[in-house]
Amino acid sequence: MAAKTCPAEYTGTALTIQNGIGFAVTVAAITLVAGLGQIAGWRWAFTALSVGPLFGGLALSRLEETDIRRAN
Repeated sequence: MAAKTCPAEYTGTALTIQNGIGFAVTVAAITLVAGLGQIAGWRWAFTALSVGPLFGGLALSRLEETDIRRAN
């Protein structure tokens, strides 16, 4: 998606930044979930992870709406 929506001359940079952010978020999520699991229990730690996919789905739905509007 990043390669499709950014200018061609910045595709490599956009993908590199996206990859770096993805790794950083993964490391932070693992650290935070491990700490939350010890404090509040694993049930709540894994429940907290559901926030990420929820926001991701909302962002993707907004992007699709934008692409549909551009196509028309």
